[in-house]
Amino acid sequence: MRVPFLSVCIFRFLRSGVYLVLEKLELQVYQRLVKKIYIIQKQRDPSKAHQIKLDVIVKALKWLEIDMDVDEVECIMAILIYKNLVKGYFAHQSKVAVLSKQDSFPKLNGKPVNS
Repeated sequence: MRVPFLSVCIFRFLRSGVYLVLEKLELQVYQRLVKKIYIIQKQRDPSKAHQIKLDVIVKALKWLEIDMDVDEVECIMAILIYKNLVKGYFAHQSKVAVLSKQDSFPKLNGKPVNS
């Protein structure tokens, strides 16, 4: 039986003691992706840059070869909003994350992600 590559990597990270650090960085990576999408949208249509369709995030993740559906992306966005990594709310029926027009991506200021 062959062990999947991801399992081997996780085991190595656990043994070396960096797994928890990587786990905490995951949300910051998602925040960075959403911020990049926001910047691209702002260049195309500044009036609607703060409205990000969840399908756009799904397409960006597929381009990065990460397979997620809209529901998973909605959960990640909810966590980002809850943890104050992104300021905004959901328009649930239209599957759109509406970001704050001012300071959509607050700085961390050295605070832990889960605080």
